[in-house]
Amino acid sequence: MYSKLFLYFLLLLSTSAFSNEEVLLQAEYLIFGERSPVINNMKLKVREGNGSAKFFFTQLSINNKYINNDTKKNLVEEVLLAAESGLPEAISFIHTENYLDVLSQVYPELQPKVMLLREKNDLLLGHDYVHLNRDTIHSELDRLIEAGNAQAIYLKGITYYRGKQVERSFKKSWDLLEHAAALGNGNAACFLSRNHGAGIGRGNSSVPALSKEREEELFWIAINDNNPECNYHRGLGYYTNYSNNEARKPALDSYLAAAKAGHLQAMFNLAGHYLDQGEDKSNFIDALHWLEKADYLNHPKAWSHIVKTYSIHPGNKIDLSEMMSRHKASNQNNRVAEMYEKGVGVSKDLAQAWFYYDLAGNKYEASRLKDHMPPNIVEENSIESKSNKKSFPVLQFMLLVSICIFIYYIAISIDLISSHDVGVEDRVVINNSRGLQLHHVMTVHTAKIEINKGNYEEAKLILSEYLKDEPLDAEAQKLFEIAVKWS
Repeated sequence: MYSKLFLYFLLLLSTSAFSNEEVLLQAEYLIFGERSPVINNMKLKVREGNGSAKFFFTQLSINNKYINNDTKKNLVEEVLLAAESGLPEAISFIHTENYLDVLSQVYPELQPKVMLLREKNDLLLGHDYVHLNRDTIHSELDRLIEAGNAQAIYLKGITYYRGKQVERSFKKSWDLLEHAAALGNGNAACFLSRNHGAGIGRGNSSVPALSKEREEELFWIAINDNNPECNYHRGLGYYTNYSNNEARKPALDSYLAAAKAGHLQAMFNLAGHYLDQGEDKSNFIDALHWLEKADYLNHPKAWSHIVKTYSIHPGNKIDLSEMMSRHKASNQNNRVAEMYEKGVGVSKDLAQAWFYYDLAGNKYEASRLKDHMPPNIVEENSIESKSNKKSFPVLQFMLLVSICIFIYYIAISIDLISSHDVGVEDRVVINNSRGLQLHHVMTVHTAKIEINKGNYEEAKLILSEYLKDEPLDAEAQKLFEIAVKWS
């Protein structure tokens, strides 16, 4: 019990105000979107099973107006499960109006459970919750700036540079970035050294010119603070002199530092650096490690280089079953097929390759492999043949039933038209009874025959017994009224 109270005490401390880390992370996403190295590292943490990282993207998705309601329904449930498990961020989030609004729209039946959990936490925590959004993020950034937080000063400087939610001002941007760089912030220092000549000071007399010496000084402030962008460009500079063996080590170190900090292009370039080191298997494994991460983060060239690397180094095979599972889960069937066809991280299997090309609807690749495979394997793996084997008898049966029902209703129509005892209006009512469900047909049909023969009492008896079980059958009720009227 004491451990639970202690947990809630910690929770109170962590949610009564936003943590600096939470504010800076949300601001990073708001300003840079998914292109930020920081956000890339968060995605990699999600894959490693980090609950806080996963929740970060879950709440972003809930707030995304382009996400469909079915997906949001799953996300709402994920948040609740995370809150029930005690994740502080999730407990905070279920107390926001934002979460309740989405909950009421897509999953109202879950509201009682959510409200019960809210009440339980309110008794122990006893404070209001506010969700970080565009407005509260900026007010929180201002709070951190007043406290002298260098990263917050840098992010605010970028907002003025880009003119996002504030009026664009190179002067304000310059002052804030210079302030952050003076505090040793590598992000601000790198931005100034790399972007001064490209826009922040161009044609603007309010922004002073940077000397070459100052640019160099800012660049090294960024390197010393492990800034991924400047580390990447440092590695790129060394890589242009790659014929000089002395340049290889600093190129590797710079790319590695940038890649570990989440720089996507650095991951890709680092893989090429390892492959250039020679045929040693350790280089091959290191290259695949970074190419796989780059592919996971959607680098446009990473996948083709994974395939190419396997074809160039056939002797250095390593297991990529986890990658295959990921591609299968996301329905990237062309990639799964390519892995099977070329033996990329899995045993080569043309039958499976053909199957997944066929599943992806890639007719060209499927037909290309189909011509080289034994007919029995094609037959076993073909989606079309599998579905035909299962569906043909069912289709046959359904067609037969449809024909029988059609003939049956034609027969009824002929009987009704030939009737001379029933009035025209009543014949229309009888004809309209074709909409009865299949299990009602025999009873209603018998009653119609008796009506057409003039046996109204018999029809009344049949229908009265039937309506005891099916009192809401409107068509049967009409037939019963006709039988009573003419009896």
